Amino acid sequence: MNFATKSEQKANLKALNKLAEKEGENLRTALLIIRNDTTDLEKKEELNDLYYAVPYYLSMWTKNKRKMFKSFPEFVSAMDALKEQYNEVKNADICPVAKDTAEIVDETAKDIIKDMLNSGKKVEDHNISKLFDGLKVTVNAHYVYRNGSSFIRCFWYLNGNVTAYDKIVAIVAERKKEVRK
Repeated sequence: MNFATKSEQKANLKALNKLAEKEGENLRTALLIIRNDTTDLEKKEELNDLYYAVPYYLSMWTKNKRKMFKSFPEFVSAMDALKEQYNEVKNADICPVAKDTAEIVDETAKDIIKDMLNSGKKVEDHNISKLFDGLKVTVNAHYVYRNGSSFIRCFWYLNGNVTAYDKIVAIVAERKKEVRK
């Protein structure tokens, strides 16, 4: 089992802990019912101790807890299964997904434009054909300041015609795929 991001792994761990919490709530409810039906004070004290010992998280499920709840085999087997999955998720590798060509071109183009604007250069008819696999791509860019925030506005040109940036990137990605074949 592998995850693309750490947050994906944490989300899975959280979901498993939620399931364990539900199992714990069910057991606590059963313990309260049994305790309220019992007249023996020693038995009531034992049930009270069990009630407060029910783990809230899978990381709290240990061999000692397992022994403590041996008289509730359904709970023990459910928690064992969840703990096994928890350990599997916890020990899983984080393998980031490789970025495709379009994402790499996108980030590089934006970085180049941002660097040029930050250094005070004007970005007018700037030829960045190298980045776009030799296509004749030019860009005009400038900062826009509005309501306390700023962003970069770009006008992209392919062969001298205004073209949507996404379309240019899609053309480059398609050309790269054809080259690989």
